Amino acid sequence: MNRKDFPLLADGKWAYLDNAATTQRPQPVLDALMEAAVTCNANVHRSPHGLGREMTRRFEEARDKVGRFFGAGENYTVVFTSGATGAINLVAHSYLEAFCQPGDRILTLGSEHHSNFVPWQQLCKRQGLDFQVVPILPSGQPDWAWFRQALSPATKLVALAHVTNTFGVVNPLEEVIRLAHERGIPVLVDGAQAAGHRPVGVERLGCDFYCVSAHKMYGPTGIGALLARTQLLERMPPLQFGGEMVERVTVEDTRFQPPPYRFEAGTPHFLGAVGFAAAVDYLGQVGLEQAAREEQTLARALWEGLRAIPGVELPVAGPPQAGIVSFSLPPFHPYDVAVLLDQQGVAVRSGTHCAHPLFDALGMPQGVVRASLGLYNTLEDVERLCRALRRVAAIKL
Repeated sequence: MNRKDFPLLADGKWAYLDNAATTQRPQPVLDALMEAAVTCNANVHRSPHGLGREMTRRFEEARDKVGRFFGAGENYTVVFTSGATGAINLVAHSYLEAFCQPGDRILTLGSEHHSNFVPWQQLCKRQGLDFQVVPILPSGQPDWAWFRQALSPATKLVALAHVTNTFGVVNPLEEVIRLAHERGIPVLVDGAQAAGHRPVGVERLGCDFYCVSAHKMYGPTGIGALLARTQLLERMPPLQFGGEMVERVTVEDTRFQPPPYRFEAGTPHFLGAVGFAAAVDYLGQVGLEQAAREEQTLARALWEGLRAIPGVELPVAGPPQAGIVSFSLPPFHPYDVAVLLDQQGVAVRSGTHCAHPLFDALGMPQGVVRASLGLYNTLEDVERLCRALRRVAAIKL
């Protein structure tokens, strides 16, 4: 991987450490988007002309590439969505309608991003379901003993992140999935912070739904995927209605297409799908296993560097489990720290990171500053952050 593959970072102006929010796009992804836009920009699965046929071919090729990249075998279907949020909402609406009755339970964690929390909370309220939230311990870890006790015949779905967006906690998916499946409970995984940062094998994990966003794995915005067990999708009604997701419409009723097409109403983001495929190709060339090891080494260096700065507090004990390290610098507000770092060319995020219940549980209403790593980050980026933060810490309030 060459940092110069990423045009925005090529001049060295930025130490970009906000990859959990969005990643930069490498030149091959930008080239693929432009090439498709100028050579075969036409709608898919509709027109018989050559432009339409070629874009349809690329669109379906992208679907196949995404499925292979995430290790989704013949028992899984890839549905293109607007992103992980769109994928989770699709399942929340369609799965609950198909499989749940008043009094049933949906179980999630108190550490979840709002995208994997609010849909379940709100739909449970609307449909008379029981919304259960696994408490968070002072360590920032979920109370897994509570989780085990909460699983019951009334539990119809478990929803959790692969890697949390706040502190980079890697949840024990294999164990969670095993416990849930022993009781016949499907599991949805929000993979937004794992995709593109570590190898993911959906079929190997055995989860029932896996949700990703392309823009968090070096692809374009506005496109993502739901990788789901086909047998579940076949029983789920569509969330949206429109063109090309139907087989036949009469005045009396409508017969829908099989998955994935029944869940892709209207014109899909076909250029985004091409860019998504290009990002997958790029990651394949880079070698994700080696990239994950390098990111973990860099995360450890970041954690060690922050620990050495007087006044810096690291809310989660122990070395990082992923390329996300969050911290605070009392009495500075996290937002002020982020602004002062920005003035020194260091891009980070501050606040509660779409995880209000987590920070409420930890007694940290102002949140934290989050530094998150990507393919192109180097030890120099880490050292630049630490130097800049030392200057902030030296300011007398």
